[in-house]
Amino acid sequence: MPIDLIKAHAYGNDFLFVPVDQTIGTEHAAFARRLCDRHVGAGGDGLGFYSLTDTGAAMTLYNADGGVAEVSGNAVRCLAAIVARERVGVREMVVDT
Repeated sequence: MPIDLIKAHAYGNDFLFVPVDQTIGTEHAAFARRLCDRHVGAGGDGLGFYSLTDTGAAMTLYNADGGVAEVSGNAVRCLAAIVARERVGVREMVVDT
């Protein structure tokens, strides 16, 4: 099944983002390790599984090693840009992590 994959960069970090509803039934840690691998995957410092919300977005971020990241300001910055692109005209948003 194809998924929508977005790669974004912020201040020296690169992150991958996929809508969480496209990964139902997927073991997220293993998926993050595989996709973030710079030799056989798309390559990235982390993978964010996100969903749009009424106020912005929600995201769970996995590091390239498959561990859950507490928070990354650069990943939040990238996700905010994705939300702004999808919701033209939005000037404020909340990103739940």
